[in-house]
Amino acid sequence: VVATFLGVLAAQFKAELDRERGRRQDVEAVAARFAANFVTYDYRSLDDSLERIRDDATAKFGNEYERLFRTSVRTLITETKAQSRGTVTDVFVGELDDEAANVLTVLNVERQGISGRVPVAGTYLELALVRSGGTWKVDNVTAINSTQAGAPPPGSGAPAAPGATTTTSVAG
Repeated sequence: VVATFLGVLAAQFKAELDRERGRRQDVEAVAARFAANFVTYDYRSLDDSLERIRDDATAKFGNEYERLFRTSVRTLITETKAQSRGTVTDVFVGELDDEAANVLTVLNVERQGISGRVPVAGTYLELALVRSGGTWKVDNVTAINSTQAGAPPPGSGAPAAPGATTTTSVAG
């Protein structure tokens, strides 16, 4: 009887561990894809870039991002003939439950435009994901040290992404 009970208990724990592992892998995949798409664009095909963002975003975030993108970001990218490619190097899943997840992504970004080529290692994006319609979607982005990533500096007149904030940490 005890052996049967322990066997059932072990099977339940294994099933829960497998569900948790599956959720974590799903979240990592969406976060990595979204983060890379968020910093990857080409001034010659901006609608494609926007669509890739919307594919992994909630309707709310996608609509806010599209509004900002169409009213100002598009002009800045086009005028500077900007191209950018991001490669995800790490994905760290923090809090995770059945409906929400917080993820930190680390990317290397290479940007080029009329002012030349700028490679940037160590770009950080914090993503808030929610479960929507059975899939994980990004609902908020916080760019950490975004001026390092070649983003427009504060006061340049270029907007940040909707819901995004720039966080700077000073050691010491």
